Amino acid sequence: MDIRVQIHWMAVVLVCSTVAHSSLAAESAKIEPATISPALDARLHSIYGAPEADALRSDVGLAVRTALLTSECGEAIAIRIAIVDATPTHPTRAQLAANPALDFLRSKSRGGASLEAQFEGADGRVLGAVSWRHYAADLSTISMAATPWGDAHLAIEQFAGQLAKECRKLSAHERVSASR
Repeated sequence: MDIRVQIHWMAVVLVCSTVAHSSLAAESAKIEPATISPALDARLHSIYGAPEADALRSDVGLAVRTALLTSECGEAIAIRIAIVDATPTHPTRAQLAANPALDFLRSKSRGGASLEAQFEGADGRVLGAVSWRHYAADLSTISMAATPWGDAHLAIEQFAGQLAKECRKLSAHERVSASR
């Protein structure tokens, strides 16, 4: 059998097993769509542009689903996520349209985000929580990404990693409790 065919089939098997495992992990805890705090929602509608809310929610959902792809979350049946705050690193489309003096790449600020999550059990109890905040310390440390939400993306990815870590803790606690 040609080596390329073997590699192709190995890739197919890997993808299928990953999809199967992700559906099993997803069954253990439903990831609720991220909510946006009222203060951030007001800024999104008045300054950054309403469509940015959907972009942030989508980024959070994708990052969290990817991070939890191989994580079980113990007894948690739901993960509720809130985007508490977010600040763009570069101007958004709405900001550029409102102020022609801004330049998409040259105009920059200390961006980032603050996020929170709760893991809920079947009885409604909060089994665990994660709170994460990341903002660039100064303009020399901002994200190099040419997107408005570059530093927010970093915060979201870090937050997703913290969620996966909390899921592993919840699963380990469940295994210890079950063995007693």
